Amino acid sequence: MAIKSVAEWFPKKERRFSTGIFNSGTNVGAIIAPVAVYWLQRNYGWRSAFICTGVIGFIWLFFWLIFYTLPSKQKKISQSELNYINSDVEESLQDDQSKTPWLKLFSLRQTWIFITGKLFTDPVWYFFLFWLPSYFKDKFHVNISDNYGLPIIIVYSATTFGSIGGGYLSSWFIKKGWPVYKARKTTMLIFAICVIPIIIKTVKSSFKL
Repeated sequence: MAIKSVAEWFPKKERRFSTGIFNSGTNVGAIIAPVAVYWLQRNYGWRSAFICTGVIGFIWLFFWLIFYTLPSKQKKISQSELNYINSDVEESLQDDQSKTPWLKLFSLRQTWIFITGKLFTDPVWYFFLFWLPSYFKDKFHVNISDNYGLPIIIVYSATTFGSIGGGYLSSWFIKKGWPVYKARKTTMLIFAICVIPIIIKTVKSSFKL
């Protein structure tokens, strides 16, 4: 839904930064969760952590269904704003005149690039999401519950900065006149290079063992 909303409310040249902002929301949630869930579990029992987080989700859904609408149906935006949002609609319509069968997607180079990228990045990201507390405890003897999840907060704060910064950087390149694909690929390359010191540190630690 978030991707679809960005496509409906932003022209192509601004979607990357907007995507970075909403994507950072998952990181903010991961920052808040260790503190909030630990506090709920400690004061009201482990069941309260499941109940409260679930209720918050339904409350968010309730307000989303009431207030979200398409730009063309929103009465509070001006005609100039609507024209700006739809500045590349004609181009999109020309690209989407014929429907692509699902099986044909596997013959496209872009599909396999996306699959390959997700294959390499998703395991790392889900490791950070689900196994990081256990990793800190087993590898570094750091108990997250003793310091209200401070190590987790630091890690996800960095990912929040990277998410928003990546969107901003690619948008900045585009505003400087770079082609869209070159701007996005250059941004991904820069952030990929930023990961190299972590790999080097891990390899050195393994050799020490």
